[in-house]
Amino acid sequence: MPLVLLFSTAELLLPVPRVGDPFDSRPILVDALKSPGPTAMTGGLTYLQLWYYAPPALKPRLVYVADPSSARRLTGSDTIDLGLLALSRWTTVGAVPFEAFTSQHRTFRVYAYGSGWLLDKLRESGAELEERDAEASARLFVVRLGSTE
Repeated sequence: MPLVLLFSTAELLLPVPRVGDPFDSRPILVDALKSPGPTAMTGGLTYLQLWYYAPPALKPRLVYVADPSSARRLTGSDTIDLGLLALSRWTTVGAVPFEAFTSQHRTFRVYAYGSGWLLDKLRESGAELEERDAEASARLFVVRLGSTE
């Protein structure tokens, strides 16, 4: 039996509700991205959403630091990290490997919004994390890594 979908004309003409811009409700993140240097973010899915809505001038400063082995060890899954690294090879999504990022940036910000492994990995590596601010289920940290000497 063929599948028949029934819609009334009125249903087809209803306005589609507009989803709000999630970036608008993140003033602390916006301020962090206006500061020099990168802001890394936890939570790969929330990263992708906020990166998508970020103003073009701020997108390059919002990064996802990926490490599939740490993600697998600390969360039980590496799917998001592997996916974002692959996506970054074909798009401007800012997913960068942990080792490359931390060797280049000894001081940076982390916007902790969504689950993830990054804060645990940074603490394990001896980083100093200073909480600077918080908003709607998110915290902003300044991270200082020890010297590489």
